[in-house]
Amino acid sequence: MFNNVTSDDDESGGKGFDEEWKWVTENVTGGIAIKLAGSARGHHLSGERTMIEAWQHRLIASEAAPLFARSEMDQTWQRAMFAKNLPMSFYWGALTGLQNGQSVWDITSGALESSKEMGFDYSFYFFNRYAGQIDPRTATDAFCALHKGLDAADTKTYPEAKFGKASHKNTERMEKIIAPFAKYGAAVDDKNGLTLGQVRQRDTQTGFNDVGWDIWPDNYGRFLYQIDADATSIPLWRVGGPITNKSPIYSRFARGFEHATGKDTLYFKLHEGFSQGAEAKVMTMTVVWYDATAGSTWKLDYDAGKPSMKTALTVTGKGDKQWHHETVTVTDAVLRQGGAKGSDFALLNTDAADDIFSLIEVHRGKLESPALLPPTDFKVFDKAPKPPKADKPTKEKKKK
Repeated sequence: MFNNVTSDDDESGGKGFDEEWKWVTENVTGGIAIKLAGSARGHHLSGERTMIEAWQHRLIASEAAPLFARSEMDQTWQRAMFAKNLPMSFYWGALTGLQNGQSVWDITSGALESSKEMGFDYSFYFFNRYAGQIDPRTATDAFCALHKGLDAADTKTYPEAKFGKASHKNTERMEKIIAPFAKYGAAVDDKNGLTLGQVRQRDTQTGFNDVGWDIWPDNYGRFLYQIDADATSIPLWRVGGPITNKSPIYSRFARGFEHATGKDTLYFKLHEGFSQGAEAKVMTMTVVWYDATAGSTWKLDYDAGKPSMKTALTVTGKGDKQWHHETVTVTDAVLRQGGAKGSDFALLNTDAADDIFSLIEVHRGKLESPALLPPTDFKVFDKAPKPPKADKPTKEKKKK
């Protein structure tokens, strides 16, 4: 394994190793392994965007020397940030790791045993389903988990002239950035966590922050991408109300229609290599959505190689305020980006209600077994979070 041998400067100002990285990629042809420090130990962690942008293109759909990455779960899962909602924290941590291109996620035995005992080990199965899907030509599955992170380090999206100087310590800038999104559920649970580095953040942060420094800004996914996300849909946070320890994992982030502003269609396209050739194919699509309004209607259209997209699924809501999985298999999918905006799929609003979506998955062929679903009922971790390492009494204090 070659840790930290990269040509990119890191987010703390450290310089990359151009010469060493060049030697590794030219001479190590059997495969290169790296460690993505801190990856999958949470979401919206400071510096995650820099890490993802540095490594993702080398780990997923890469034509360069074979490369894989690992990271481990330490005791972060027993700290206050994860305690907000353990299943949710593991799930969105897994998605962050997958976005990185992480291949191996070493989980402590304590975390594995506790998650299985309490009924929320779904995140590990989800991770395993996609971790090895690194070549779009042979991948069996693709997904897009809808999300928006408000990255205060991004001066192009959030200009300094309007939001203030871009600095990790400038919480006033972060509060200005998040303010317009408060109506969509965006919030800050721990203001102190906004200014912390990733290690201290994982150790001490309480709850979730929807704005941060150098955090991932877009959807999470593998070989399935949303087109013009902000122009065609609205981002949503904390769907259904404040996050509790029993909130469904999908409630953390979502996207939806906003009929009043003409945002009535979510468009998606597959990686060019995932669906090749113009012949009809068997594909299975799953859509996870939140049923907020009785009688609301929406549909899923797909590219069947015709001038107009074909409808695969129509849905009418019951208004039960629950998350649902809708799965449909079609036998005539072409999926060569022949739909509007170059899309392969589209979620279309068919009334004036604003439906909400969290996850879209595509499986090549028919499902070989029933879809694995996250738990709707699980035990709540009843142990108090471990105190931050810096707050633990030292041996000297203990003696006194």
